[in-house]
Amino acid sequence: MPIKVLLVSNWNDQCGISTYGNNLLIALSANEEVEVTPIEISDTPEKLFAAANEADVVHINWQYGISRVFNVDWMSKCESPLILTNHYTEWKEGWYKYLARIVTHIDEPEGNVVYIPHGAVSTELSDRSPEGLVIGQGGLPGKHKMTEVLCRAARKIKDRGIEVSVYIVAPASYRSDAARYVREWRELLGDIKITTPTEWMDEYTAIQTLHDNVSVCVHAGGNTGTRGISGSVRMSISTHRPVVVNSEGELYSDVLDVEGIYPYTGEENLADTILEAYGNVGPEQFAKDNSYQEIIKQYISLYKEVM
Repeated sequence: MPIKVLLVSNWNDQCGISTYGNNLLIALSANEEVEVTPIEISDTPEKLFAAANEADVVHINWQYGISRVFNVDWMSKCESPLILTNHYTEWKEGWYKYLARIVTHIDEPEGNVVYIPHGAVSTELSDRSPEGLVIGQGGLPGKHKMTEVLCRAARKIKDRGIEVSVYIVAPASYRSDAARYVREWRELLGDIKITTPTEWMDEYTAIQTLHDNVSVCVHAGGNTGTRGISGSVRMSISTHRPVVVNSEGELYSDVLDVEGIYPYTGEENLADTILEAYGNVGPEQFAKDNSYQEIIKQYISLYKEVM
């Protein structure tokens, strides 16, 4: 009999936590060892409690910044074991005592804390490639992404006489301040071409779009004090293009030694690192080894362990 898994997450938000939940759902649904049922994390306690007690295992996908408060009264009464994938690695919530296991992408295993790596999307990619040096970035616009650093590096490269353009897979229509970010990027880039889509893309479309239009992916965030692991860099890794990441902070700490990842330290070194990565190998093998199809095997082992 397949294991009945209730997967609790925010399902329809434009954020990395919702994306992770959907990728888990797709991979688990294709596995014969489990029978997975999704439920919204903001549903009523009565609905969550009823669904939880029909399951063999309850798996909660959560991040403090996305779902700061949700009613947890049902958890204390739940007879099914509870597993939490916690994308915010601070252990401050009193309701953690109800959990059989806490899955983290960054901390070392300790007590009921279990390490499972973040996933990468496995999808068929086209044979298309951009002409010339195109610097790109996936994920949503935001101050913590520090896209302005990428833009200043592009300006440095252009000032050396090297043709370069920028492609950001972050729709200007995403939220009210997104258009402001795009205006700021254009001002920094001057005569350098920048392309930004106008409509929201699902992750699979965004990965294919990045692959077809970008020669080097750059993630300049990471020294903002945020604890956790970046989901947007997984989007770039899934394109199999070389990926340049900021070595400061923790957002990319788990991929700094990966073949096809090119860390830099200090903004003054970013332009040189982009040129080093250009035309070089990408993290294709890492993407395959850490696909959601692979990481759910670890989750399924965990389900069996707590039952």
